[in-house]
Amino acid sequence: MEPRAFENSTPNAPIMILRRFAILASRYLLLARCGLKRRLGLLGPLQILAYRTYGNSRELLVRGRVVERKDVRPSRETDGMWRNLRNAWRTISRLPVPGARVAAEFQGRRSQAVADDRGFFELRLRPSAPLEPLLWQIVPLELLEPRPNPGPVEALAQVLTLPDKARHVVISDIDDTVVPTHATSALRMLRSLFLHNARTRLPFPGLAAFYRALHLDREGHPANPMLYVSRGPWSLYDLLAEFFALHGIPVGPVLFLRDWGLSEEGLTRPSPTGHKFKLITAMLELYDDLPFILVGDSGQLDPEIYAEIVERHPGRVHAVYIRLARPDQAREQGVLRLAEDLRQAGSELVLARDTMEMAVHAAERGWIEAWRLADIAGEKAVAEEPPGLLDGMHGQGRNTAGKDEPPDRGRVE
Repeated sequence: MEPRAFENSTPNAPIMILRRFAILASRYLLLARCGLKRRLGLLGPLQILAYRTYGNSRELLVRGRVVERKDVRPSRETDGMWRNLRNAWRTISRLPVPGARVAAEFQGRRSQAVADDRGFFELRLRPSAPLEPLLWQIVPLELLEPRPNPGPVEALAQVLTLPDKARHVVISDIDDTVVPTHATSALRMLRSLFLHNARTRLPFPGLAAFYRALHLDREGHPANPMLYVSRGPWSLYDLLAEFFALHGIPVGPVLFLRDWGLSEEGLTRPSPTGHKFKLITAMLELYDDLPFILVGDSGQLDPEIYAEIVERHPGRVHAVYIRLARPDQAREQGVLRLAEDLRQAGSELVLARDTMEMAVHAAERGWIEAWRLADIAGEKAVAEEPPGLLDGMHGQGRNTAGKDEPPDRGRVE
C-alpha cells in the first residue's frame, strides 16, 4: 500500500503567527501570575501530580507536574451541572509552578528535575540493579523548591515495566473507544467533559470486563501491560484516573497527544494523528520482545494509523480492533479494505459493532480465557438494561470490577 500521510495540513502564515502569539502570551501570563503570588506570599499549598509512565530494565521514565493544589470533591451520581462544571474547571485550571525542583529516589540513588514554564517535569532513571519482577516500579518524589510550607510535599510515581508472565501489550485509544466522548464534534466533546463526571460518564458496555480479560494472566493476576492514548490534554489526567478506578478498567500510562493551547514539543501544537503514530512506534521499540494488540474506533484515523504501524512493524501486532463509531457504509467499506491489507501483512483487523465481537475473536485466538466471555456478556447486559432496573446500583459508580483481580501495585484507589 502507499504510505499514508497523517499530519494535518499546515495552517497559513497569519494563523501560525496568531497561534504563536497566543501561546507566548498565555505562557507569560502564567509565569507572571505564579511569580506575583510567590512574591506576595499568596501561593497556596502545592501538589505533585505524578503521572503513570513506562520503562524497561534499561531506563525508567518519571513524569509529573507541580501545581497549586485545588480541592476537588469526589464525584457523585447526584451531582448537578454546576458542580460538574466547577470540578472540571478546578481540575484543568490549576496554577502550574514554573521552576519547581523535584527529587526522585530509586534504588538508593537520588535525582533531581526542574519543572518547565508549565510546571511539567521529567526524569529518566537508569536502574543500577535488576528490577523487581512486578508490573509497576514505585519511585518516591519530593518537592524541594519552592520550599513547602507547611510540611513536605510528596508523591509516588508508578512506572510500568514488564513482569515475567506478560504475554502481550495492549494499546487502546480512549476517546470513543473506551468511553463516548464525541471526539469528532468539538461542541459535544466539551459538553460531555464539563457537564458529566466520572460516575455519570459510562464506558461502552462490557468494555471494562474485556480489558480486564486482556490484562490478567491465566491465574487472574495483573500481567499484560495496558497503555492508553487520548486526544485530550494532560489536565484531564485526574478525571480519567477516577473514571478508570470507578468502573474497574485496568490502569496504565495515558499517552496524551496535546495540552490545550500549548504544545509540549514547541510553539505549535502537534498533529494528534502524526503524534499518535510516533507514540505507538516508541512503545513498540520500548517493549520490543512482546506482541501488541491495538484498539481504536472508526470515527477518526485509528484504522489508517494502526494499519501503517502493522506494515512498518511486521509480526509485532497480533490484531487491530476497531469499534464502529457510527453507521457509515462508505467508512465501513474503507475499513474492511484495510482489513484485507492487514491479512496480507500477517495481522488481523476486526471491525466490531460491540465489545462482544472483539472479545469472542480474542478468545478464539487464545489472548483471553474463553470462560471470561460470560463475565463480559454479563457486564454488557447489565449496562444495557433500562435505567429503571439499575436503581439499586446508584451511588456505586457502576463499578463492575471482577473479584478475581487482586489489588496490585498498579492500582491506586
